Amino acid sequence: MTNQALLDKILLDAKTEADNIISIATQQGEEMVRLATQKASEEEKQMLTRMQTESASIFTRRETVARIDVAKVIGRAKLEAIDNCYKKALDKLCSLSDEDMTKVLVNILVKYAKQNDSIRFSSAIDKSLAQSILSHPTLANLSLSLLDTDGSFRGGVVIVSAEYDTTITFEILLKLHRDKHEAEILNKLI
Repeated sequence: MTNQALLDKILLDAKTEADNIISIATQQGEEMVRLATQKASEEEKQMLTRMQTESASIFTRRETVARIDVAKVIGRAKLEAIDNCYKKALDKLCSLSDEDMTKVLVNILVKYAKQNDSIRFSSAIDKSLAQSILSHPTLANLSLSLLDTDGSFRGGVVIVSAEYDTTITFEILLKLHRDKHEAEILNKLI
């Protein structure tokens, strides 16, 4: 074999080996790209699944927070409505006619006053009405006396006895009523 033939043979073998190396490298590269694409696709699916789960969780949390916020707004509106009702009730009680005011206060005194107690009326009650209430026939046997009409409350009475004072103002009566019935009223409101 001549030098040229030997050189041609070496070049041919080198080209064949280079072609094999390129072919193997191409196959390995294609396999690496295929595996990387497959891995990226799996990660994308996992990420999408995670995002769907997280977005559903976020939506559920936001929906829950929104429901709580709505319940708070409704609760505040209900309490405000009840506040307004009790304020109006107090206003109506305090603006009763003399005749109706006499009936209410006489009933309170019959129920709570004892013999020889002194009575303090609200500053909204004038002295003549206070005297008229105390001299009501139903109260005659109690011998009640007028302490004054300068009570710093809107309506009702303070009964002063030797043992203790009993405060029976319209404000307290309405507060007691509210404390007892507020839950029931709240449940009845829409």
